[in-house]
Amino acid sequence: MPPTSRPEGVVTDIGDKVFRFFIDPSLYLEQVVFKTCYVFIDRCYIHLAHDERGQILVTIQLKDVNHRDSDVAGEFLNELINQRLRRDINSEVGVVRQLLVAAAFDEGNLGDNSSQEADYLKDPVGINATKTSTQPE
Repeated sequence: MPPTSRPEGVVTDIGDKVFRFFIDPSLYLEQVVFKTCYVFIDRCYIHLAHDERGQILVTIQLKDVNHRDSDVAGEFLNELINQRLRRDINSEVGVVRQLLVAAAFDEGNLGDNSSQEADYLKDPVGINATKTSTQPE
């Protein structure tokens, strides 16, 4: 994303590969902002703060001076939307996903603890039955 194509006022370059975003917390919760920042911590130093209006102020400094700041700025803005959509989708279908996972584990009897609580001499699973029928007398 070249600097001229950035929406005016979204990103402010403050020098030496450092720039700032003001993020409206009514659009992006802090959790979404933190997840977005996490995606970039391998290539940027990131500082978060609140300004006097309650906006989230994100200051980013590139670790690699050869990296184009406009690329990171555009990627950061896109990742904000990505993380917001992930959160929204999870809130819509998260319960269904949990039910599917629970059903999958239940089908495999991974939640069945009866064999752990049983007495090995009673052989509740019937393991000894195959051994005794094949053993010579």
